[in-house]
Amino acid sequence: MADDGSIDASEFDFDDGSDHSDRWVDGLLRYRFRPGVVVLSDPRHVLVAGTGAAVWAAGKVLAAFLASHPEICRGATCLELGSGVGAVGLTAAALGAKLVVLTDLEYQLPLLKRNQQESCPQGDRVQVRALDWRCPEHRAGLSQWAKTWSLVLGADVGYDPDLFDHLVGTLESQCSTETVVYLALADRGAEEENEPTVQDFVDVAQEFFECEEVLARQLEPHQSTTRVLRLRRKQGLPQSVSGSRSSASHDAQLVTFGLVGGHEHGTRVDRKSVLGNPFYDKSVELWETDCCAYREFLDKALTDPDDYAYVDVDSIAKHFGVTVSKAWQPVQVWYVKEEVKRLRACVKRGTPVRLLCHCQRPFPELDGRESPCHAYVIADRLLGESWDKSSDHALNKK
Repeated sequence: MADDGSIDASEFDFDDGSDHSDRWVDGLLRYRFRPGVVVLSDPRHVLVAGTGAAVWAAGKVLAAFLASHPEICRGATCLELGSGVGAVGLTAAALGAKLVVLTDLEYQLPLLKRNQQESCPQGDRVQVRALDWRCPEHRAGLSQWAKTWSLVLGADVGYDPDLFDHLVGTLESQCSTETVVYLALADRGAEEENEPTVQDFVDVAQEFFECEEVLARQLEPHQSTTRVLRLRRKQGLPQSVSGSRSSASHDAQLVTFGLVGGHEHGTRVDRKSVLGNPFYDKSVELWETDCCAYREFLDKALTDPDDYAYVDVDSIAKHFGVTVSKAWQPVQVWYVKEEVKRLRACVKRGTPVRLLCHCQRPFPELDGRESPCHAYVIADRLLGESWDKSSDHALNKK
């Protein structure tokens, strides 16, 4: 990076599209990301699929920013969130961090571990851990380092506004007032409709963190501007160990599991919750059957020994004679298991739980009665104890 903060494309040695055999290892693309950092990406989806198979522009910008300020990393105890292939965290290690812990979702770990072994084949200076921001159990797995991090990094971790609270809660659980956080966020909402802006994230984070923009760069004309934020935990706030946000907009005594999009009862609902129902039929006669199919979906997800498998919803739909929703996005069974585990843990602790979904309301086709609801299927099938349905759809132990 030049003195003025601009990024020199020559700093990155990317593949030119030709199939050089020495660049492919076990189906993975091997290339020099930065001096001292070799990265394996997965364009053929050998180990992983989805957004974590390659380095995104925000990762390149953050890595270049760190390289231009090596004092940030030198001697640091560093946590990277949403590591993907691990390029940013490995850059921090190459710049002198004494410990780097790379974290991401469980399914991303095979590729992340390959990159750890590629760059740090010996020693434990770079470690890999599973971390789903929504799971307190995963944050507990970092408890030996919590509040001792001097540096936390994250690139392109602000693409989903439904995860903002969980991301901030994770930061809150890990950061002391001495921790410095650098997040490189793509400002997609500035150019694209229905996409979040960096300011949207700042609006959520500033309850707990002082936020300052330290760099804004656009690598290519067709790409969104990447904004690098520096965050510090505000003084005088209680030190959370769970990462649960205490915002007035969230009742600390009530855990809400959102199943579909929209806002209900003043509470933001996670429109991408993995407990969403894959089956949707407009025919009133099939609504009960949809719930039966959903029950079968849950059973298969929870009993499948392969956590990285996907439930065959098409076969279930064919068996029950129902329709798979066009909006359904397949999820690995591991996600379903983790969400159910979280739900059960809340109930076991005696925490009031509320399930919200679009079909949990009166329908004119049913003369004003509530429709059969997959939220009720979850409660009946998974909680393992009796519960009361209140007017606000809270599930409380009797």
